[in-house]
Amino acid sequence: MSRFAPRHSVVLARRTNNGTSVTLLWAEKTNFVFVDVRDCLTGHEFRLVVPPGANALDVYEHPYAYAAWQGVDYELGELREAA
Repeated sequence: MSRFAPRHSVVLARRTNNGTSVTLLWAEKTNFVFVDVRDCLTGHEFRLVVPPGANALDVYEHPYAYAAWQGVDYELGELREAA
């Protein structure tokens, strides 16, 4: 499980490529789906909450595009959450 995932969340998918780990999770209590991204080389990490009506697999497959679209500054080196 992602190191900053909320308790009671279910991992739906996980992948790692070139030191970047991407995890798609579902929070049972809130019914939110979100994507956690961690660059193991730089330590940068961020979370994207999948907006209602959005395709969760699209967010999972293209997290940096969604981060840019939502205005997430993912180069800060600490967890940032997009609402």
